[in-house]
Amino acid sequence: MNLSDFLNANRFIVLGGHKCGTSSLHSYLKQHPEIIMPIDKGLDILGSSKLDIEDYKASYDTHQIINQKTFGEVSSTYWRSETACLSIKKYFPNVKLLAILRNPVDRAFSHYQMLSD
Repeated sequence: MNLSDFLNANRFIVLGGHKCGTSSLHSYLKQHPEIIMPIDKGLDILGSSKLDIEDYKASYDTHQIINQKTFGEVSSTYWRSETACLSIKKYFPNVKLLAILRNPVDRAFSHYQMLSD
């Protein structure tokens, strides 16, 4: 797949905080036959100040048959990164943005439990 096709493909990005279910959602979406997710979750390449769009493309298995498939990504850091927001706007102006949220008290308690283990 060439870079132009990759940049213009159907795409969505899920934004969410830590401990809001982003890892579970990534796992579920990765199993869907019509969605291509990054090989690894949490790379957060679009938030890097040294972004190389070819590196971002390489984070996906673009050797799959991709006719009419949708590219997706789940990130727990993009929502608070100005660099990521600018990169998303620059490279993917038509991206669908989704948010996954959690009750703040439950999220904070879950985060506390993770840190105390």
